[in-house]
Amino acid sequence: MNTIRIFLSVLVMSGAVGGAGAFAYTPTPTPTATLSPTPTPDPGPTPPPLANAQNPVDYGADPTGAANSAAAFQSAINAGDLDVPAGIFRIDGSVNIVDNTNIRCEPGAVLRYTTIVPFAMFMWNGSTGGSVFNCQFRGPNYNHAVPTYTPVGQVILYIQSIGGHGGSLTIAANDFNGMGGWTGAVVIYGSSASQPGPTNVLITYNTFEHCSSDAIQIDSGEYNIVSHNTFQDCSGMIEADNTGQQNTGNVINSNHSTFTYGTGAANQFGQNSWNNVFTCGASCSGAACNYSGNTCSNNIVDGPKQSGLLESAVGGSQNNATYVNNTCTQGCSVH
Repeated sequence: MNTIRIFLSVLVMSGAVGGAGAFAYTPTPTPTATLSPTPTPDPGPTPPPLANAQNPVDYGADPTGAANSAAAFQSAINAGDLDVPAGIFRIDGSVNIVDNTNIRCEPGAVLRYTTIVPFAMFMWNGSTGGSVFNCQFRGPNYNHAVPTYTPVGQVILYIQSIGGHGGSLTIAANDFNGMGGWTGAVVIYGSSASQPGPTNVLITYNTFEHCSSDAIQIDSGEYNIVSHNTFQDCSGMIEADNTGQQNTGNVINSNHSTFTYGTGAANQFGQNSWNNVFTCGASCSGAACNYSGNTCSNNIVDGPKQSGLLESAVGGSQNNATYVNNTCTQGCSVH
């Protein structure tokens, strides 16, 4: 009996039984997991506003693709910035771009060439500034899983310095599908007599597929950036033609190049690291050129076809570009 009284007294004092002074039990909260917020994908640069926007249809461009619209596009660009509406526009000719021209494609706008373009679709001959956003470019290899090779100069965007003047434009959020000739879909060029080559060109967040040869080719240029682009069966990125072309300060960063079927050149001449290639400079037409001022960083080269990340430049290590944190897997090998 005494033992029971003592036990009940302890329960009452501790508040374990009812009454006005009873202890209110508060359960221990379950720890809440700290969740890391999902990062918002980087959408890339924002298109600049168009100044005096021109619709090429108003100048006779054919949105069905039946007629060649090169002349109409030239007239529209001569009048102001270019705002391309939905439609398929065939441009079998060269359109020359003046300073600070912006080209914007609306959803559903397609720009294509079907014959041997007189070298380039759009040409910046010494002009600077401006941009190209949201366009779908189509060449003869459009959607060809196994691209072919045509030994003619066919370029979609040709950026050339004249007297050392040219560049400072942005090429973003476009799709280049089926480039059909040699050199590249986008070329940055300055002849040895017109140095330096174009500067401060930003090529970013574009896609390139089914190339005859290169996607992007920087023959001569300084301080240009190629970043966050995706390449499918397209080579590139830096290679001078001769020792008189300056090529330094260019950055090739965070791109992904996959070789599944190979370029058109590889399909014709052999699947090897020279026809399926990613480089920041290996030679200039086989001769020694100095690429030590260029940087290739955080790029991925992969895919089942044999390909090469070409790091060793002709002439020795002093000519090598800087290669940092690049990934070379599957059929890719480092040379």
